[in-house]
Amino acid sequence: MLCVEIVDLLSVFSNDEIKNGLQQYQIAGPRNQNGYLRKPAAGDLYQFLMNERGKARMESKPPEEEPAPIKRVTQDQRERIAKELDFPLRNIGKTQGA
Repeated sequence: MLCVEIVDLLSVFSNDEIKNGLQQYQIAGPRNQNGYLRKPAAGDLYQFLMNERGKARMESKPPEEEPAPIKRVTQDQRERIAKELDFPLRNIGKTQGA
């Protein structure tokens, strides 16, 4: 693979992501049975950098709060709210399942 092809493949990453990813690859990258770091192919680097990007986003993203459950409004509450807002009430009829 030519250097130009590698640069094109990794162009979706920032310089810092590539630098930090290569440092992490040196530490945690795949090794041969003698313990030497295997020479990465461009696709291997791309996959490793995508995994590092995912880990970084998961660490920086706060957990989402669950939305509060929806409370049903009774007919009396509905009428009171409509009077307060001077909004005409319509009787649509009963819906199935309600």
